Amino acid sequence: MKKGRLAAGIFILCLQSIAGTQWNIAGEQKAYGAELFADEGSAENFVNQESSVMPEPTVVPEITMIPEPTFAPVPTDAPDPSPCPLPTPGFSLNIENLNIYPEKGNQEEELFGDGNGMEGDPEVQVSPGSADFSGAGASSGQKEELIRQPKILLESCSLTGKNMEAGSSEEVEFVLKNKSSNQEIYNLKLVFSTETPGIQFEKNSFYFEKISPGGRINVLNRIRAAVDIKEGTVPITLSFEYEDKKGTSVAGTEKMEFLVKQKIWANLDCDNLPAEVYSTDTVNMGIRVQNVSRTGIFNARVALEGTGMFPKEEIFLGNMDAGTESTGTMRIFVGTRTMETSGRDEGTDEKEMYGNVTGKITLRYEDGEGKHYEQVREYETKIQKPRLQTLNIEKPKKANSWWYSVAAAAACGMICLILLLMHRIRKQKILLEEMRQEVSGGKM
Repeated sequence: MKKGRLAAGIFILCLQSIAGTQWNIAGEQKAYGAELFADEGSAENFVNQESSVMPEPTVVPEITMIPEPTFAPVPTDAPDPSPCPLPTPGFSLNIENLNIYPEKGNQEEELFGDGNGMEGDPEVQVSPGSADFSGAGASSGQKEELIRQPKILLESCSLTGKNMEAGSSEEVEFVLKNKSSNQEIYNLKLVFSTETPGIQFEKNSFYFEKISPGGRINVLNRIRAAVDIKEGTVPITLSFEYEDKKGTSVAGTEKMEFLVKQKIWANLDCDNLPAEVYSTDTVNMGIRVQNVSRTGIFNARVALEGTGMFPKEEIFLGNMDAGTESTGTMRIFVGTRTMETSGRDEGTDEKEMYGNVTGKITLRYEDGEGKHYEQVREYETKIQKPRLQTLNIEKPKKANSWWYSVAAAAACGMICLILLLMHRIRKQKILLEEMRQEVSGGKM
């Protein structure tokens, strides 16, 4: 309401400035001397316009003549301002800037608005970079349509969060979606690539002619991992190129990762238990473990479980590198079939205490991620009654008479040899004596 009154006041002041007429408080109309020189047509036009705007007074006001001011204007070099154009039939008066606009037919123009805006042509949006941009004078026919390029995103991959074993192949599904809700994608080309040695794709590229707005495509591709591939994370890059409806080329990439694991395997080899074992004995069994995988194993250990067999300790082999072997010896106490713990037997019946028993030898180890593996070997043996150990003292065997004969023959031989030597010595002495006597007899 206040805005309407303000607009009415401004309008009356404009009319007064043009016509030179004012109303006093008593409702009397005042006219300046300049009004006397107006022609009849202009005067009638003012009266008609004022009468259409101002309410008709109940008392006809008297016109009081006021002499025109006699002050002389200061001469200046500036040109006289052009007179404000008078409204004529077929035109309306703009109270904001006093510009004259042609009326549109017989439609009445709202002179007293509420400040919320004037009716007119709808707002026209023109992009600043357009060649048709001409400011406020642009028309709706010159509006340039703004095109948003559609985007394609990778929604899912069937290998995400899973492990792929080295030396194997797996078919992988990739799901891509056109995220635009109103634009198609044309001439889509997909290319798979990776920098990890040992990874191969069955197909490196795919082509799709069109994807509808919000549509999805499923891409199936087989991935192979070499036997000697290095264990770890494998990154895959999915590059794509496509066009929008205007033929503008768009390129982008999507990346995903999956884990490649080397096959873990170790061989357990152990000495076979005897077919029969005796209760209360301690049996020593050799253990050998070979890591035949291409990666290390961790916390390798061997345990035995079985009826009547009680190992004194678990064989712990620890961490083993690829292609290595570890050995150990397991000491096993042999009890009875009714014995639940080592050294404690409540059985009394020999048929239940002794006989065939079975069990298993288990190899346990882990991979680098802490995943547990097991390898089991079963055994079977028979528990016999305890063996009684007796001390047998063997008597010394008598010497054989043959040795005596040899000794006697040797002794006889020695005696004969001695006698022979003595006889020869005696004979030589006799000869020497005779020779001595002959020599002494000849001298005489």
